Amino acid sequence: MPKKAFSMSLPHSRIEKVEKPARLPDTAPDQESYPYWVAGLFGVAATLILAINAPIQFTFRPHASETISASLLGSALVVGGILRRSRQLFGGGSLLLLVVVSLCVWTQPAQLQQSIRTIWPLRVAIPLVLSLVWAFLLNPPSWLRHALIAVAVPTCILLLSVSQTAAIPLASGAGQGVNPNFAPNWLAIDHQGTLYAGSATGNAILVFDATGRAQGTIWPAQSPALGTPGPGIIPAGGGTIIAALNALTLPTPISNRSFHDADTDSSLFWFYGLAIDAQDRLYMVDRHISGNASLMQLDRSGNLSARWSLPSNFTAALGCLTTDTNHVYLSAGAGQVLVFDYNGAVLKTLKLPYPPAGITATGENQLVTLGQNFLNRIDVDSGATITMTLPAPDGVLQTPYQTVAVTKDGRILVGDRGRKQVLVLDPQNGQVVQTIGNPGPWPGQFAGLGGLAADAAGRIYIADDQQRVIQRFTSSGAIDAVWWAHDAAAPKAGR
Repeated sequence: MPKKAFSMSLPHSRIEKVEKPARLPDTAPDQESYPYWVAGLFGVAATLILAINAPIQFTFRPHASETISASLLGSALVVGGILRRSRQLFGGGSLLLLVVVSLCVWTQPAQLQQSIRTIWPLRVAIPLVLSLVWAFLLNPPSWLRHALIAVAVPTCILLLSVSQTAAIPLASGAGQGVNPNFAPNWLAIDHQGTLYAGSATGNAILVFDATGRAQGTIWPAQSPALGTPGPGIIPAGGGTIIAALNALTLPTPISNRSFHDADTDSSLFWFYGLAIDAQDRLYMVDRHISGNASLMQLDRSGNLSARWSLPSNFTAALGCLTTDTNHVYLSAGAGQVLVFDYNGAVLKTLKLPYPPAGITATGENQLVTLGQNFLNRIDVDSGATITMTLPAPDGVLQTPYQTVAVTKDGRILVGDRGRKQVLVLDPQNGQVVQTIGNPGPWPGQFAGLGGLAADAAGRIYIADDQQRVIQRFTSSGAIDAVWWAHDAAAPKAGR
């Protein structure tokens, strides 16, 4: 009997032990759903903070309403997933919020002199860290936690190593007579959208396609004798990474000022202006290579196609070149404008009572010349002149106006180095109808104004030789793109 009683009580004892843990959830929190609330609050808060303070930007235009709308949609999906305990809703909302966070971080403008290598590691790290925190708040399985750590640790080490090398200059032209601190200055754009930028430090012409990709470099000083192909366009690549990757340790000289005297140092090819004719040929002045001053013509491949001799007493002037459909105009510091046809014959010499600071063609046989704080509209055939007064200088510069160009619709662009902005003038009366930019280190701002150019679509290109960029603006003056000047090593002299 005792044995029987013991055997009857054993199952009862086991049932009691199994049922006791089953009643614990009645008083304990729901361990499965709890991490969702924490992760959801963290993700929603992080996304909304970024969406409000740093909305997604495309072509430098913040899209605040779209960013906040996408954030609210992702937040609603996350909340719905928590309330309905749906992993699909929660996962979809979380993914949308992570995308919004990444775009908010990745599309923010950076200061123009900021090294790309110091920017992008942080931009990659922020979404990575947010996603890791998000995932760990969800209490993932141990294998997933280990996998995330295995990916995150080497990624962070790589990002750290890349950012630490930002201050190490890349191979440039050091030791070859080339200042490695390239800076775009005089600009010219052809009918295909190819942009040419003469370096403010001499020697090189940087070539960009219509999308802003660096195509290579032309070295006019390496031009062979006429009839022999060259110098051509040396392709970008390898060591010719954009100069934004390098730390800027020395101030970039402004136009016509450098660490060398261009008039005494024959190793430098000094640019006083660039121009493109109706056949997309490139023009520049050669002061040294040929012994006597000459006007060089290069074809679209960067090869010398013509060289026209200039008077022995020729003195170069800033911004001295422009063209129309039949003529090439070259201004001189002595107060002259030489008018060439496309075969190099001098058709006329215009006499000016002042040394022009810049010239631009506003139509066939129509010129605008820039003087000291004024513009002259000149009819080349008749010599009729209309004078337009520019605004009084603002600042220490008494003659701040040194660059001039014209847009597709005929508006006149004048670079104001004092105010560090570009004035847009009515071609009929010279009144300022618009200004572009202001002083500062951000996209749409300038530290030093260089050359100006306008393309067939009406977009305006402005070189900043201090911040080493070319900024593109829409015809209405909104910042549209920033093109960085690539760095390159000069080829060995061929003569």
